[in-house]
Amino acid sequence: NEIVSTEIQIARDDDFGSIVFQNSVSGNRVAVRQNLPRGDYYWRVRGTDSSGVQTDYSAVIEFSVGETEPLQLLSPPDAARIDSDSAQVSGVNLQWRRPDLFGNFQVLLGNSPSLDDARERNVTSLSTTYNLNTGTYYWKVRVIDPNGEVLSESAVRSFEVTDAFVAPTPQYPLSGMTVDMTNRTDLPLRWNASGGANITYEVSVTKKGGALMFQNTTRGTSYIHRDLRNFSEGTFIWSVRACRQFQGQRQCTETVSQEFNIVLREDLAPPVITSPGEQFIIE
Repeated sequence: NEIVSTEIQIARDDDFGSIVFQNSVSGNRVAVRQNLPRGDYYWRVRGTDSSGVQTDYSAVIEFSVGETEPLQLLSPPDAARIDSDSAQVSGVNLQWRRPDLFGNFQVLLGNSPSLDDARERNVTSLSTTYNLNTGTYYWKVRVIDPNGEVLSESAVRSFEVTDAFVAPTPQYPLSGMTVDMTNRTDLPLRWNASGGANITYEVSVTKKGGALMFQNTTRGTSYIHRDLRNFSEGTFIWSVRACRQFQGQRQCTETVSQEFNIVLREDLAPPVITSPGEQFIIE
C-alpha cells in the first residue's frame, strides 16, 4: 500500500531515549521550528500506509547544530555622518557580508532604534541603495528562507544624513576585505561624496606598519592607482578626506581609513601554446 504519512523523530542519542522533536507529515519534508541547542543529534523516519500499518524505522542519520553565524554589516560604519546632497542624489549604499547560510536578504530601515517604523526591502544581492532626506536612520539585515523564516540577522546600526560638511564614506575596498590582485593592472578606490561645490579629495595608501605607497588629490569620488610595482601581498590602509575653501579658509573633514588585504595567487596554470604547433625562423 502507498505511504500516506511519515513520522519524524529527532533525539540527542542514537537509541532515541531522549527525543526532542517528533511529528507526522503527509509529505516528504518537515520544518523544525523549535530552537535546537548546539550539539549532536540523530534523526529517523517511519511511514504509515493507507491501511494503518507502520513500516520499520529508517537508518539513523547524525547531524550537528552549531552556532549560527551572525550577519555582518559593512557600510556605512555605525554612527556615520553622510552628506545630504550625496544621500539624495546618489543615495546611501548599504552593504553587508553573506554568512554561511543559504537564503535571501531582508533589509529593515527606519527612524527609530527599535525599527518599529521600518520599511522592509527583500533583495538577493549584498547591497542596496536608498535615496534619503536629512535625519537619523537605523538599519539591520536578515537572512530569510523561501518561507520568510529568519535564519540570521545583524545588529542594528545607525547613520545620520546631514547638511554639514562631513567626511566621505568609503565604498571600496572596505575594512576586512581581501583584494585579489592577481593579473590586475590597477587598484581602484571609491567613496561617497561630501557636500558642496569645489570639493577635492586627498587619498592615500600605506602599508600597515610601513611606508606610504602613494598619495594623490582628485575631484571625483574614485581614484584608480595604476603603478603597482611596489605592491605585494600584505595588509594595507587606505585613507581619504574632503577639503574645500570656506569663508576664505581651507577646511578639511576628518580622515577616514579602511584596512584591507592584498593577495597574489601563484597557483595559476602556465600559458599553453595552442597554435601554431611548430615555429620556423628564416634568416
